[in-house]
Amino acid sequence: MIRRFSDALRSIIPARGRRLPDARHREVMGCARMEKAGGLHVLYLEGTPYEMGYQHGVLAREVIESFRTEAYAYVETLVPIPGFLARPALFYLRIRLLEDHPPRT
Repeated sequence: MIRRFSDALRSIIPARGRRLPDARHREVMGCARMEKAGGLHVLYLEGTPYEMGYQHGVLAREVIESFRTEAYAYVETLVPIPGFLARPALFYLRIRLLEDHPPRT
């Protein structure tokens, strides 16, 4: 029950990324870059899993935000719900899909 409540709360209140201090940010970003090739965004990352995740978030932030906006707008066309409920609806559908079709191990 608690897990589901916290999941529901996260679906309404998105997490905010935290920027590293400037010197550490420059060090982690190092040679990380994003290029566009044939309509795809290609990320070049290196470092620890945390550093690569950080690089991914910094480099692809606008792409991710654009996708979210488009996904929420799409949900609104499928189901007549107010825009502020699109994020929780997508989150709920994702949870249901994973319950119905667990990942193969």
